[in-house]
Amino acid sequence: ESLEPRDYTITHASNAEETKIWVWDYAAEDGDYVQVLVNGTPVTDAFMIKHEAREITVPATGSVEIKGIRDGGGGITYAVRYELNGTTYFNTAPEGRFNTYELLRK
Repeated sequence: ESLEPRDYTITHASNAEETKIWVWDYAAEDGDYVQVLVNGTPVTDAFMIKHEAREITVPATGSVEIKGIRDGGGGITYAVRYELNGTTYFNTAPEGRFNTYELLRK
C-alpha cells in the first residue's frame, strides 16, 4: 500500500513542556535517512532510520518536522509515535521535503 506524504495537527491537554517521540523505519531497513527539526531548527543530525526506534525529546507545543534526507530505495517510509497522545503516525517523506506535526495545547 502506498502512502502519500502528510502533515498532522496534534491537539493535546498535557501541561508538560516537553514530550518524547520515537522515529523508526516500519518497512524495510534500506538506508533511508531523516532529520528532525523543531520550529525550523535541527534537533538531530541526519540519521538512518532502522526498525529499532530512535527516541527524541521535543517541545510539547510547536512544529516538529521530519525531513527526508536520503532515500535508500523505494521511498523514505517511517513511523513516528508521540508520547503525548500515544498515537503512531505512518508517513513518507520525499528527499529534501518535510512532514510537519503541529503540536497544539487545548
